[in-house]
Amino acid sequence: MRRLTYTAHCPHPINFFDDVFRLPRHFDVLKASMVAAAELGAIHYVVHASVMPLVQAAGLEAAYEHQREWLTRGGDLAKSLAPKIFPPRATSILRDRPHVDRL
Repeated sequence: MRRLTYTAHCPHPINFFDDVFRLPRHFDVLKASMVAAAELGAIHYVVHASVMPLVQAAGLEAAYEHQREWLTRGGDLAKSLAPKIFPPRATSILRDRPHVDRL
């Protein structure tokens, strides 16, 4: 009999394109949900796309930079939870995919 595996999805309101002063709060929610996913034994964690407000071209690159910065922090958090989120078999699969460590 095959064991069930679980995939957790982050809350949809997490938005790293939001105003800069709210980004730490979005990360707090991401962290709490990622820790809960690890405790539940999820082996995958899905982060949904953010919603970008209309901005001028100059603001667009800044918004992407903020998103990359905070998603990198989320990746670092996932790595620290890896023994719980990714069992040994999944980690070996991830090692064979060089694109996993890139944003």
